[in-house]
Amino acid sequence: CQRHRQAGVKCEFLTNQPANGEERVLIESLFGTSIPRHEYPTQHGFLVLNVATLFAICEAVRDGVSPNDRLVTVASEPRWVNVGKTLESLEPNKAHRRVGSQAIGLPAAAGSMVSLTTNAISEDTSGSARACIRCSRCDNHCPRELAVEAMLQSLTTGECPAELDSHFDACFECGACVVACPSEIPLLDWIRKGKQQVVAKQRKLEASQRFERRNERIAKRSQDVAAARTSRLNSSRVW
Repeated sequence: CQRHRQAGVKCEFLTNQPANGEERVLIESLFGTSIPRHEYPTQHGFLVLNVATLFAICEAVRDGVSPNDRLVTVASEPRWVNVGKTLESLEPNKAHRRVGSQAIGLPAAAGSMVSLTTNAISEDTSGSARACIRCSRCDNHCPRELAVEAMLQSLTTGECPAELDSHFDACFECGACVVACPSEIPLLDWIRKGKQQVVAKQRKLEASQRFERRNERIAKRSQDVAAARTSRLNSSRVW
């Protein structure tokens, strides 16, 4: 941040808008460049790497060593963990775990193991979440200014209006809403569920459109066959 301040770039976002290091949010906050969800930072000239990745690159290039362990945060403590080690062996006293932080991690399935993309293992506290008090803190802390509270309410009621589809699609899953929620609601779990519903809705629409186009082709083919038959019947024949 020292170099950024010298260049006139503000770094207050690190405390005012926590985003758990999501690369698109960091790039937009530091450089003012907004990267769409379906594009990569490298397409815009940015490359964001964490320390463990840089360390693995150094070992691979300098020493020719393939990565077989990973720096993983376990119970707020960084450890070097061998790839393939089960999560149960790392935290035997935890009944429910998340692969990743509590903010952006995914619920761990039984028998889950550490991979080269695992960066943290945390306790899954989603079972102790309280009801939404509609304080709008999730909306206020979202760096994309999405209607997080409305998305949650639509999913819990089972009625998701079409205008919220773009909000689900625009979410970068930075976890700022989860950190800000006083009820400790696993908002990203709900948003990911909403994304799945949007994808399913889109696939259903595409299937319906394909079915309609198929019916149109069949109807046109039948009309062409009937017209050709009528033309043959009405044409004069030379015997």
